[in-house]
Amino acid sequence: MTTTNKRRGTPALAIGAVALMLALAGCNGGSATGSSKTEYVASTGSGGGALGVITVDGKQASMQFYYCNGTTRVAGGSLTPGTGELDDSRTHVTWTTKPNMADNMVESMTVTDNSVSYSGSAYAKRGSDAAKATEANLGCKL
Repeated sequence: MTTTNKRRGTPALAIGAVALMLALAGCNGGSATGSSKTEYVASTGSGGGALGVITVDGKQASMQFYYCNGTTRVAGGSLTPGTGELDDSRTHVTWTTKPNMADNMVESMTVTDNSVSYSGSAYAKRGSDAAKATEANLGCKL
């Protein structure tokens, strides 16, 4: 007569371990290289009369321009928006659709958690004191 030892809980432990590994693999710590969408703003355009908004979502970057009248924002007329992809070091953007402010298809754009440096301008993270001041100076209620 043979006896079989059944190990109870082994399948449950294995499933739990796999679930934990999958959950941890999806964590990125919320760093600047993560895939959370963040907006940065600066006064742009001829004479600084437009609000430039750079949106970064993971490696994707987009640029949009707005004119503001104190209560609303209007898409930037002759200022063409753009979309592109950041390199791995987050110091250059390759435009797939080039904004009219861009001179080249590949340009310097440095992205950090709190700001973006692009075309000689510092774009402040939306919600920061600097971004609020820029929006207020242009009469934008975003």
